[in-house]
Amino acid sequence: MRSSKIVYNRFHSSFAHIEPDSVDWERILYCCDCLHWTGISPAISEGAYQTLKKGLEVAQKKGITITADPAYRCNLWQYGRKGKEVLAELVDVSTIFIGGVNEINEILNSDFGYDKRGFISASRALRNSHPSIEKVFDKVRTGISASWQRHMVGRKGGKFIRTDELKITFVVNRIGSGDAYAAGFIYGLQNLDD
Repeated sequence: MRSSKIVYNRFHSSFAHIEPDSVDWERILYCCDCLHWTGISPAISEGAYQTLKKGLEVAQKKGITITADPAYRCNLWQYGRKGKEVLAELVDVSTIFIGGVNEINEILNSDFGYDKRGFISASRALRNSHPSIEKVFDKVRTGISASWQRHMVGRKGGKFIRTDELKITFVVNRIGSGDAYAAGFIYGLQNLDD
């Protein structure tokens, strides 16, 4: 048995060749309530980074909620930009942060612990250095095995909230499960009471 290894093959994809003028953000964001981005998008290429940055600027001007899942994938950052700096810049225009202590430590170049106290301290530090962030949510995923995962979320604004664990006992594919979890979470934020 050996551990798995993720290989990215996106350098020649159409997304890698996108340019800011290719996207009409004003039209796309018309009547939009939320724009979500992940750390993978600006990591692909300079064009992808600049396109996302332009979209976030338009969304911010329109008062649209911007959710960030700034997962840092070092293998993707191959075009000359420093990933941690770019992610920090983009978090600076975001309003909801979906990520844990690991992502906060990457962005702030810090070493907060992974317990409850560490998460609360990391969240405060993130909100102090990026005042646009209104809420910080940690999507804690614990892998019991390849087919059994546990998820939970904590912290909203200045108040720590811990949800019950969601046990997923038949995982078909772990790749993308964080994105699916974030999508469900965003849906809940928009459609369910606080």
